[in-house]
Amino acid sequence: MKAIVHIGLEKTGSTSVQEFLYKNKATLAECDYIYPETPGKVNHRRLAAYCTDSDKKDDFFIAMGLDTKADVEVWKRSFFLEFKSEIKSLSSSKTVVFSAEHLSSRLVSDSEVTTLKDLLEQFFDTIKIYVYLRRQDRVAVSLRGTAILSGNLLPKSLPKVSENSHRYNYLNLLTRWDRVFGEDNIIAIDVDNLLGVNGDVVDDFCLRLGQAGNPKLIFDARSNVSMGSRGQSLGGLLNELLPAQVSGRQAPWEIHRREILIRLNASLDDYKWLPSRQDAQDFLGIFHSSNEIVAQRWFGGDLFDEDFSDYSDEQTHMNLQDSDYLALLHSICAQIRSLSQS
Repeated sequence: MKAIVHIGLEKTGSTSVQEFLYKNKATLAECDYIYPETPGKVNHRRLAAYCTDSDKKDDFFIAMGLDTKADVEVWKRSFFLEFKSEIKSLSSSKTVVFSAEHLSSRLVSDSEVTTLKDLLEQFFDTIKIYVYLRRQDRVAVSLRGTAILSGNLLPKSLPKVSENSHRYNYLNLLTRWDRVFGEDNIIAIDVDNLLGVNGDVVDDFCLRLGQAGNPKLIFDARSNVSMGSRGQSLGGLLNELLPAQVSGRQAPWEIHRREILIRLNASLDDYKWLPSRQDAQDFLGIFHSSNEIVAQRWFGGDLFDEDFSDYSDEQTHMNLQDSDYLALLHSICAQIRSLSQS
């Protein structure tokens, strides 16, 4: 049996790929492609959690109320039995597709990636890893909104990172997965050079599955929550008043905080936040040397454009001095606290 493992990266259209695979499960199954449920209904986040070191304070473990390493180990044993049962029920002619961007962002050591390999090798003869890369400054801009939705405070600009950042150093990431799975099994793809007529990640992934011409497949609009400048500002203030975690555990209002923030963001007449052109160039420059090696080794020397025309001389200013905004924010907090107590 064959496995295809899509590991992201984050902010490269992973949510859209996952929703495509989920909505087309039946059609893809007719073509011998299986999108399993044990790792997660839509996003296979549970698979990434299974491979994460048990003593980590992972957000999945916190959300699940797994407070100790022993709790995590019990959950992992249960997951393995469910996983084994589902995969063993499949015909050997099937190809099983997994998709979770957390596989790339959470598995940051060789041992964690090896845990994934050890699990999959019990059931699959062939394992291929698909990873989509996006220019680092663009990823960092997109991740600001995601960070706010997750409960983080509003950062002043782009994050302060080192060249060896596990999230942004693609050379370290690719070589780590190479060491475990072998270079021939890693398919690295530049999101700015996708296959398919629409230049879309879903089209590209579908083509790589050999299903581009399947008339039964449903293609929806690309999915994800994008937060503009005002949404990020309000969200940052909201997260100060209602932190996502209390005493190391998920706050009782967390599900309501996130949902209301998403709805609020959708209602705003907003504009995209961007850093200054110089800040974006400096951020990308941190990874210049490692990107050059990635380009030569995986892309034939051509990776990422050097177009910074989307940026201005100054970063987008986000001022929320208006008392109406603050009144709205306090009203939202009151609603969330009320919902969490009901």
